[in-house]
Amino acid sequence: MTASRCPLPANFRAEALRQTREAQRLRGMLAVEAKRIHLYSSWLLKGADWESLRAACGPGEFGALAERVGLDPSKSTAREVFLTALSTVSTYDSAWSLVLRFSAGADHKMFLDIWRLEKGVNNFARLIFRDSSYLYRGESVIETIGAHEGTAEAGRNHSFVSLTSNPTVATDFAFVNYAKYSETTVVLAINTHEALKAGIVPATYSLASDALDLRRSDESTSRTFPLENAFELQAHFHIRRPAGSGMTMVAIITVFRPTDEERRQLEITGLPIIHFTDIFPRDG
Repeated sequence: MTASRCPLPANFRAEALRQTREAQRLRGMLAVEAKRIHLYSSWLLKGADWESLRAACGPGEFGALAERVGLDPSKSTAREVFLTALSTVSTYDSAWSLVLRFSAGADHKMFLDIWRLEKGVNNFARLIFRDSSYLYRGESVIETIGAHEGTAEAGRNHSFVSLTSNPTVATDFAFVNYAKYSETTVVLAINTHEALKAGIVPATYSLASDALDLRRSDESTSRTFPLENAFELQAHFHIRRPAGSGMTMVAIITVFRPTDEERRQLEITGLPIIHFTDIFPRDG
């Protein structure tokens, strides 16, 4: 039995294009800063005088920071402790506070430049997130049905769900997953306002994650994400599909032709189903 079909929100296409343009502005900012991003991440890994910073902090403050990220201050290097703390969401602000307070000379100037760059990128990314009407996720038909029915479980790599306010990123992800797993993929669109009620939070980006070369398989809601990937504009549910998250779903965007059975299953959700070229025409 097919569910009653919901109408496509009147602003859906226009909002998807607007959010894409905002994401392109952020991507342009990152392109301009690409050389600095690579310079700074390399400096954090190989050039910063972390041991002098450790000495300036003193054993008390340094030890407390190390323990907050699960490291033994007597066995871990200063670089390990600070980079881990700067790439951990819960210690990000406090770690930066220590770095800016106790660093000196040329190192202090470099740290200050890095902090300002991160702040500018994160502020812009969060502004786009706050102004977005919809968030998007490229995923399999099976996961989409599971999200609607409340039966989705932990996926291949993560125990959390990552979405984006950049619809082109979600579409690209759907294409990649199709090639990787040979299964039909779609883009699920959810309502940002309702997602906030269900507990979604925007990602924090840091150059410490670039320096550590944080891999996709290491991503989690507790870590910051590489600054060079901020154009992905990620936001996360802390658990795979929290209770009530199915109520956030507003549309399904196909990127490949579903089989007749897959389309029947998708139609059971009652959501409007459109093709991605209805948002992004081939002729521009």
